Amino acid sequence: MSSVNASCIWRAANRLRGHVNRTPLLRCEEIEALAQKEADAAARMLDLPRVPPTMEALFKCEHLQVTGSFKLRGALNAVMSLDPATRSRGVAAHSSGNHAAAVACAAWRAGVPCTVVVPRGTPQIKISNAERFGAKIVLCAPTQRARAETVAAEADAMGGARLVPPYDDADVIAGQGTIGVEMVEQCDDLDAIIVPTSGGGMLTGIA
Repeated sequence: MSSVNASCIWRAANRLRGHVNRTPLLRCEEIEALAQKEADAAARMLDLPRVPPTMEALFKCEHLQVTGSFKLRGALNAVMSLDPATRSRGVAAHSSGNHAAAVACAAWRAGVPCTVVVPRGTPQIKISNAERFGAKIVLCAPTQRARAETVAAEADAMGGARLVPPYDDADVIAGQGTIGVEMVEQCDDLDAIIVPTSGGGMLTGIA
């Protein structure tokens, strides 16, 4: 995988403008109250002065993307970065959820063929979320090895489709990093950004 730097993420941000929702930053007073309660408890335990209630907790509402998650950013950046020859061969991915829908939607918007490999046992609602964008769904055994082998075979059958991984890909990481670009544009005095992580693509891009 090639490296990702700030220039990659700014290019992705410019590429995606108008193609993904610029999701809002919304304040959550319940989380602020919980954090203040924990801070007060820590101050009492350490015999320190009470921390003034000045914190604001803002949440980036990526559930408002058309596919229901931030994954659309990375998938769309990967698809929009394809050269014409690769685009004609299409894209392939494996996923049991949000990445499947994201790649399917990105391919549908770009007008390129798409195959998504899904492990058996995946909830039908997640499969339907990818099918609605016209992706070909291929079921496989619920193991990482089966997923990797099946998607590789499907990509070959498509004539050499571009594999779009869920997180360990420079274009995907740069696309997810556009969340951070929007956040600093929407609030120029952020003190810290807390990022949930699984595969680490969003965390890497925002960092």
